[in-house]
Amino acid sequence: MRRRFAAVLARTVRASAAAAIGDRENALRLLADSQDEVWYQQSLTSPFFSRAFERYLRAELLTALGRDREAIAWYGTLGESSPYEIIYLAPAHLRQGELHERQGDTVRAASHYARCARLWTRCDEAFVATRDAANTKLRALRPS
Repeated sequence: MRRRFAAVLARTVRASAAAAIGDRENALRLLADSQDEVWYQQSLTSPFFSRAFERYLRAELLTALGRDREAIAWYGTLGESSPYEIIYLAPAHLRQGELHERQGDTVRAASHYARCARLWTRCDEAFVATRDAANTKLRALRPS
């Protein structure tokens, strides 16, 4: 089990490196190759077994490749099964808002922008500009 999981983590590191240099297709292939079953209990108790980073990276890669529907589905998996996924929740809602807006679904886009802004109500200073951008997009979609 440990060896298999170490191999999965190694592929994730390689996928992240490939993504960093713009080799998105290879990064996606590496992530697809790293799928392995994980016990649900392990995903709740470990940031590594939850694989939140892998799922977020996959969604980001799909977004960059214009595969919006697939990306939305992957972003939607974050924040549902492990407390270690919470750090990805607001950014995932922001991205889903952007993708739904790009597809012309302003109702869903507004819902995701609102969730992002609500989650980051009292965010760290580093995220204030992003939260404010989500609020600006939300106001543009829901004029008063």
